[in-house]
Amino acid sequence: MDIDYVPVSVRSLGSSQAKTIFTTLVDHPVAVLSSEHEGLSLLCKHVAKSFSEGSVGRLPKELGNFMPIYLDLATLDKCYFQAGLTLHMAIPMIYEDLNDFGSSSFLTRATTGGAIYILDNLDALDSKERSFATAWVKEAIEMRSRVLVATRDPYAHGLSDLPVLEIADDSTPQLMAAMRLGTTACQDFMKQLSASTSATAMAKSPAALSMMLDVFFETQRVPDNHLGLAREFLRIASLHIKAGTPARMVMPMRSIDLWISRVAYEMHTLGLQGLSQELDQARIADLYTEATGDQYGEGAAWVFDLMMNRVSLFIQGRSGLGLPSSITAVLAAQHIAGCVVSPAFVLGKQAAHGVSKEALKIWGQDPAWQPVLTHAGQILEADRSIEWQEVFYSAIGRSAPSRKRSYAESEGPSL
Repeated sequence: MDIDYVPVSVRSLGSSQAKTIFTTLVDHPVAVLSSEHEGLSLLCKHVAKSFSEGSVGRLPKELGNFMPIYLDLATLDKCYFQAGLTLHMAIPMIYEDLNDFGSSSFLTRATTGGAIYILDNLDALDSKERSFATAWVKEAIEMRSRVLVATRDPYAHGLSDLPVLEIADDSTPQLMAAMRLGTTACQDFMKQLSASTSATAMAKSPAALSMMLDVFFETQRVPDNHLGLAREFLRIASLHIKAGTPARMVMPMRSIDLWISRVAYEMHTLGLQGLSQELDQARIADLYTEATGDQYGEGAAWVFDLMMNRVSLFIQGRSGLGLPSSITAVLAAQHIAGCVVSPAFVLGKQAAHGVSKEALKIWGQDPAWQPVLTHAGQILEADRSIEWQEVFYSAIGRSAPSRKRSYAESEGPSL
């Protein structure tokens, strides 16, 4: 049963008509999701999940490009309200970990329009905090976004001056029964989620949270590391794809943004412990193709750009791993994107970020980094980047192989 598509009774200005949650948000920038039964929060999460997955290709075209942002107001740090932050200021702070992984497009869309904010548990706030949340609703509308607010008393929180529709549940007894059955499982899921620091960080993404819900309901557990989550994401996405669901509806680009960065990160850290054969660059390419059905196409180039965002952060030391990790990310991205960008160009950009050749020599003394640096040197050799090739081979105590200059590289015939 697709709970996001169960008909609901929409009441406004004394009239009532049957619609769905999605079609209501096409016509109205704000909707209030109200229910006297248990499971209202679960319904919010499923709505966010349906939006983030593209609802299996059935979203109204007017909402197809909107990005869902699920915020549980009950668990949100009260400092955002106490400091009187606007939504525009709060979102980059709430999603700081995603910003650290280069998701600038996410934050841009979140704060400039094109988002659907799903605000859960408005009733959990005190009166002052609710006034700030109401101001966030108005701000989101001004940014030309959509808002879905969950509350048991839609007319008690200062929302009456907004174009709010109450979505009642009296016509959906099957929906309420399904919600009640799912409430306990969802509580277990959130309890496991809070116990896993890796999963909790990823759950700040509504797309990742939606995939985790699928993982939980399939396996009744939350994987305790990023790599495990990525594998489960791809497993579930593959099931959808094999069933004929359009790949990008199942695994939208913002989800790929999240999992590819985490997989690249884990690939390197676990690879140093002897697990590189299990998840190497070719395997990442296979996972990408399996999840998206897109081999070296438009999406591949997009993923390469994402990898390069990670690279620049690695270079700046914000990941704590440094240049070798960035090289690993580059190699994986190169494989995925079909080597559409010169590795020498990439490494040249890294040098511009202040990576010193002396630092490479220090890393080259560590046996754990030598395979990574050797691989980079081999790619540079194929790319004919003499300077950086020599730097990398020097870092691992080897001489760069000599080669003959081609006619094109020579000065040409004398006149």
